[in-house]
Amino acid sequence: IVATELKSFAATETFDALVRDLATAPEQEGPAAETSRPVVIGWGRQDRLCLPRQSARAMGAFPSARLHWFEKCGHFPMWDQPEETIQLILDETDT
Repeated sequence: IVATELKSFAATETFDALVRDLATAPEQEGPAAETSRPVVIGWGRQDRLCLPRQSARAMGAFPSARLHWFEKCGHFPMWDQPEETIQLILDETDT
């Protein structure tokens, strides 16, 4: 499943531009836009790309957000904890 997902990302027309922007664009400062909806940041306790200690920086950028920790989860909660991810989205969107 993961290989299929990653191949589909790489095959998108915008992939090269995305990688270029991630590598060379200026660092984002704070939220891109204000929202009237609550923001929830989901973070995997075993994330090796965005290390758990970096969550403080994310919360600094989004001070009104709520941080949700995914246990036994890496960088992709939708792969590592799909049921919990779905439930979090449904709970936060009142669906």
